[in-house]
Amino acid sequence: MIRAKFSPLELEHFELLNTRYDYVMPKNDEKLNTGELFRSYRVDVEFDHFFDDEETIRLFAKINVNDLERPKKGYTIAATALGVFKLKGLDSVDDQSVNNLRLYSTLNLMINNLRNVMCQITNLGPLGAYQLPPIDILDLFKKKNKTG
Repeated sequence: MIRAKFSPLELEHFELLNTRYDYVMPKNDEKLNTGELFRSYRVDVEFDHFFDDEETIRLFAKINVNDLERPKKGYTIAATALGVFKLKGLDSVDDQSVNNLRLYSTLNLMINNLRNVMCQITNLGPLGAYQLPPIDILDLFKKKNKTG
């Protein structure tokens, strides 16, 4: 057994600002393979970091799943949240690690919290719980940097 070392990054609080869940009915005779269907959904992520001071980070994140003008059958889900993070005890942490904590780790934690919200709001739905697939955080930052 390995003893876990806690991160200097703490999620002080998570505020769920908005959720939306809709169900698009299939035709009566149409059978849905939920695994294939869920993997085919388009997922859009929007996020913005706000650095209040050296220790405090606010992160706004929004995830839309199958939220299109003409959505596929099944679920359409949207969830928006704000997370407030604190960095503590950074004396022995190098600058690159601090930067990774401030940007990538905060976004990863927010996406995981929103993943949990989406799973909970669809759990009793006709197709069962929707599990947001793993998201490439580095790719999100690359695309965000290209668009401004």
